[in-house]
Amino acid sequence: IGDPETETVFVYKNQKMVKQKNVIIALLSVLLAAVLAAAVFLVILAIYPRDYDPMTTTVIDGVLYERVDDGKDIYYRVRGLRNAGDTTYGKDRIVLEDEVDGRPVKEIDERAFQGKQIREFVCSERLERIGRMAFADTELGSITFNEGLTELGDSVFENCSIAEVTLPDSLMVLPENTFYRCDNLERVTLGSNLRTVETHAFALTPRLETVIVPSGASIGPYAFWFSGVMELVLDHPDVQFSDLALSCVPMLERVSYVGGLDRWNRIANALKLGTDQLYLMTNGVQYYLIQYSEDRYGENGIWEYVVDEWGYMIGYPG
Repeated sequence: IGDPETETVFVYKNQKMVKQKNVIIALLSVLLAAVLAAAVFLVILAIYPRDYDPMTTTVIDGVLYERVDDGKDIYYRVRGLRNAGDTTYGKDRIVLEDEVDGRPVKEIDERAFQGKQIREFVCSERLERIGRMAFADTELGSITFNEGLTELGDSVFENCSIAEVTLPDSLMVLPENTFYRCDNLERVTLGSNLRTVETHAFALTPRLETVIVPSGASIGPYAFWFSGVMELVLDHPDVQFSDLALSCVPMLERVSYVGGLDRWNRIANALKLGTDQLYLMTNGVQYYLIQYSEDRYGENGIWEYVVDEWGYMIGYPG
């Protein structure tokens, strides 16, 4: 028979150890629950944008639309693909909805599709704005714009695979770095109401050879920086060139436009370097040939100017 006092101490210690064990198990359970909750939260962040609100968003055909109330209007903004955290996820073809719940789709958020595997994109008929870098670093090969689009963000197509694009007449500004490093870009049709082509808009586009610039447009500095452009066609003499507008365009061979000599000095002054010959179209038959030469002659309505090493005229038609 054991000592009652010793047995009482043993039982007390055993109960105390059981209680401590239960406390530890409870703490571990709480910790495990917290870890699981954090994991679920991280999964949600990976699937949806950080400010995703299920009460104001709708997913249609894998595209996430967010309801926006700016105090003046209620419309929908495109946030991207549903699982926006997956950088490899994409869709071969996306056609935006014109309306969601009776409200127009007016905007694509900045970086909405950046890095996604998208090859064809069709804008909604009521789209007004596309945010900066919305299609940057994508495999986008073609995009269909709507008339009514008025705003593009900087670098909207930077480093994407687009080969040909026709911009709408409603677009008035081509912002900085619009097509920066678009290696496959071969053809661009600018809208008739375009007024500004900003810095580096077509920089590093080696396959782009010809650009037709609409009437009234202003060309910013380095707009065609190290592009493959060989010819600029100006469809009206009121196109404006900023300083260095055509600098660092090593493949440029000619600039053509319909107009008189009154505006030629501005173009000649803008061409600081990098050209061998330029054309000034006065009508469908006659044009003036400008090249680095001391010879002057006239034949079949063709006259040669003499320019110095900086592209300034020092001679006149003979």
